[in-house]
Amino acid sequence: MQQYNCVGCHEIEKRGGYIRKYYQENPTLAPPVLNGEGEKVQSNWFFSFLKAPVPIRPWLEIRMPTFGFSDEHANQLVSFFNGLAKVEIPYAYFDDKKIPPDYIDAAKQLVSKDYFNCFSCHQQGDKKPEGPVDGWAPDLTLAPLYRVDGSKNLEESILPDWPGYDGEKPVRIGNAAALHSQHDIYGEMVLALTPIFLDERMSAERSPAALKLIERLARKAVSLAGVPDAGIWEFRTDWKPQTFSSLMCWAAADRMERIATRHAPALVTEFHAAANRIREEVLAHSPLSEQCRRDHEDAEHLLQLQRLGARLRRRSLPAGT
Repeated sequence: MQQYNCVGCHEIEKRGGYIRKYYQENPTLAPPVLNGEGEKVQSNWFFSFLKAPVPIRPWLEIRMPTFGFSDEHANQLVSFFNGLAKVEIPYAYFDDKKIPPDYIDAAKQLVSKDYFNCFSCHQQGDKKPEGPVDGWAPDLTLAPLYRVDGSKNLEESILPDWPGYDGEKPVRIGNAAALHSQHDIYGEMVLALTPIFLDERMSAERSPAALKLIERLARKAVSLAGVPDAGIWEFRTDWKPQTFSSLMCWAAADRMERIATRHAPALVTEFHAAANRIREEVLAHSPLSEQCRRDHEDAEHLLQLQRLGARLRRRSLPAGT
């Protein structure tokens, strides 16, 4: 801490934070006070942040430098703050995958305008809260992608003067995929979780929470069937309904119907109807239709048929397709 002069910016153990004197009129724009930091954050997050700081309050003009801490030094700092916390167990790992769905639903209510209205102060990605900046609180949105420097600004642009490998322009920086929607993911997740309820070898993993999770994922997939997205190929052109995305949405409804047949009979009618509707839409409007097959046959469609099998096309596509 002395080597990197941490107390020059941060108040630690009620000492330091010398730069804060320049923010007396608006101390919320100064580097944060780190008294009790060991109790406030989880150790694995703290370690990662020290290794590659990311903007938590994006509107600040002052930034935490990337010091290039070794793993040993980062761990020493984490241990230091945990020791100052003066609690028996300053950090305990919590597996967020095991959070019960009703806890998540309750949390959504608590952050809503009807309760604590958290986003009246906290920034949410690019959505900024109302009111003056000095009243804003840290960004609570997790980005799917980060730059190598840890920042979330992934706006894509072209370097016109760079020839690229073997002169094959364009050379791009950033990553437009950070803003892409790919609706197949919900079906992918349902397919991955389905064996829990259809394969007896995985029966030990069954729980009401797991069933509810699959049900919610399937409903989300059904709602997105036929909705334009970037698709698995991440097209840079205008989004349109993608066959693979719609197939994955059908797969989610179909697998949820199978699961419901065994474990939640009251849901069978709903997901049977949804699967049939999506199936007919896919067969009528996608490259799997007879007319489109004559004009379009690429790796994506072959992959779809191979992956999902003949169930989708068993009564509609000609033999040998």
